[in-house]
Amino acid sequence: MSSATRGWIGGWVAAWVLAVCVPAAAAAGPAVPAVEGLRATATATDVTLAWSSPGKAAVRVHRFAMKPPADGRRTPELGPVVAELPAGTGAYVDRAVEPGLLYVYRVTAVDRDGNEGRPSAPVLAVLVDETPPDPPSGLVAEAGEDGVVTIRWEPSPSPDVAQVQLFRRVGSDASWSVIGAFRPGTTRAEDRIDPWAGYTYHYAVAALDAGGNLGPRTPEVQVRAPDRTPPPSPVVTGVSSGADGTVTVRWAGVPGDDVAGYRLYRSRDGGEPAVVSEQPAGVSEATDRTAVPGVAYRYAVAAVDAAGNVSKLSAPAAARARVAPEGVPGPGAPSADREADGVRITWPAVASDALAGYFVYRSPDRDDGFVKLSGLVREPGFLDRAAPEGAWYRVRAFYAGGRLSAPSAAVTAPREAKP
Repeated sequence: MSSATRGWIGGWVAAWVLAVCVPAAAAAGPAVPAVEGLRATATATDVTLAWSSPGKAAVRVHRFAMKPPADGRRTPELGPVVAELPAGTGAYVDRAVEPGLLYVYRVTAVDRDGNEGRPSAPVLAVLVDETPPDPPSGLVAEAGEDGVVTIRWEPSPSPDVAQVQLFRRVGSDASWSVIGAFRPGTTRAEDRIDPWAGYTYHYAVAALDAGGNLGPRTPEVQVRAPDRTPPPSPVVTGVSSGADGTVTVRWAGVPGDDVAGYRLYRSRDGGEPAVVSEQPAGVSEATDRTAVPGVAYRYAVAAVDAAGNVSKLSAPAAARARVAPEGVPGPGAPSADREADGVRITWPAVASDALAGYFVYRSPDRDDGFVKLSGLVREPGFLDRAAPEGAWYRVRAFYAGGRLSAPSAAVTAPREAKP
């Protein structure tokens, strides 16, 4: 029995203290004793009555039923007779009762001539509901960008649900707290969380019945507040220009489990930084292969976390790609021919004992954006097996000692393969 049920029953009994002194039946002869000590014990299915036996008189059990809550100002009524028991009987079990009703019992003694004595003091009983309701089902929770979490569920199938309670805890080790109580049949609720906190919120719902029994919680669902906190900025530790005209930037990695990678930015002449390379977490350097020799650049690095938050740029570092030394001959104009398995680039060989080989570069644009395509090529020819449509090519000669020639003229391949 819930504390609320005990409360109004206790209050009603107190209000009836004077009312029970009023006779509820015709006065009996002096030979019929009154029944004393009536008491009631309720379970989930029946009510057991016990009293002091009135000696040789038979006993009648009267029961009056009503819907709670009761009006304590009313004189308790002598209900219909539900049992007639032989002399010497001191107990009775009433199984013809049902949940949701308040029962008022009084017992009278009856002599051999059918004279009924004064009714006993009344006792009250309500079936004790100890069966909790079934939980709701189908719990889901979705977090919006504004920090509003929408929680939905299917109702409990139990017929006596009086309330639906919404539970929440922040983190798997925290205690559950009730953050909302709703009428039966409610299937939706909202919660507001801090969208910048990055915490994990756990939700569950349970049903409470009219007897005060709280059912089991549903399996919990989790919602993580959107991560909007960017990682710390990396620190550039070094910049170097390669003999092949590239610029390599190195940085110190950012601590933290949620760092997903890094972005290398380049700017010139006070312009806006543009991304020239992206590297995964764990990599701490990147090479710019599209730098124009002799041009001054400023390089900076940013960290990116798993949620896509980008850190502030590191302090910039200045560098410029090397210019090919004077007097180092480059290859002549190349040619590009489309074949069945790719584009073949060929060029006139450079006649020099110091020649180490060639590098082939490719770009989608004729005048800019060339990226080194090959390793060191010993012979004056190269097959691009992954040639995109409309690609342009240039070739540079590489000499012993790290000297690199100026690039050749740009060439593109025809759209159709050679017959």
